[in-house]
Amino acid sequence: MMDRLRQAADQTRSAVSAPTKWVSMYGDFITKNAGAVGQVEGALRSLTYIIPGMDRSCGEDKIAGGC
Repeated sequence: MMDRLRQAADQTRSAVSAPTKWVSMYGDFITKNAGAVGQVEGALRSLTYIIPGMDRSCGEDKIAGGC
């Protein structure tokens, strides 16, 4: 019974410390890949501008290139 409690405590400590590691890894990734991240952000910005207006102008045909 005590082994299971110790094991659960160890797993809990590991799970609680993981987000801190993820934030650090995320920051490192963004810093090292700034150009690629900028391109992805630009593409997403364009899509969020284009996609919402599609249904108003010509529906799903625009997605398929028929508009």
